[in-house]
Amino acid sequence: MASFTRGLGKAPAFETLDETNPIYKQLSQALQEFYVAADIHNLFLKYESEYKKAATAYKQTDVLDAICKLLYFLKIESQEVSELTVLINLIDGNLNGQGLNYDYGLQTPSIILGPGKANSGKMIMTHEYLHGIIGSILD
Repeated sequence: MASFTRGLGKAPAFETLDETNPIYKQLSQALQEFYVAADIHNLFLKYESEYKKAATAYKQTDVLDAICKLLYFLKIESQEVSELTVLINLIDGNLNGQGLNYDYGLQTPSIILGPGKANSGKMIMTHEYLHGIIGSILD
């Protein structure tokens, strides 16, 4: 859902994906109401430093080296595959939320991970990254 809502434009004025489908209009309206009622913007600002800390932890692991080794092993040039966006879910400290999604805002595959085990996230991230490669080959 996080990567989906990122594609709806700047919060809280989420755009409707398809004006002809009433469910999208209802979803955009519900997201707007929830964003304001839950005070999401101030909540994010309150924990922004924690998000940055968690993102930095992933950057400092050997995940990028593992992905490079994967591409080298498969004889794939890095420009032949899309970037991967890592979204941090601070309330998922055990990496339970992994899974490849599509970030409509950045137009890239994305994975949502918790901050708790950045080092053990290497296998999860390379695994999910491989889904993106295999999926594009099968398409």
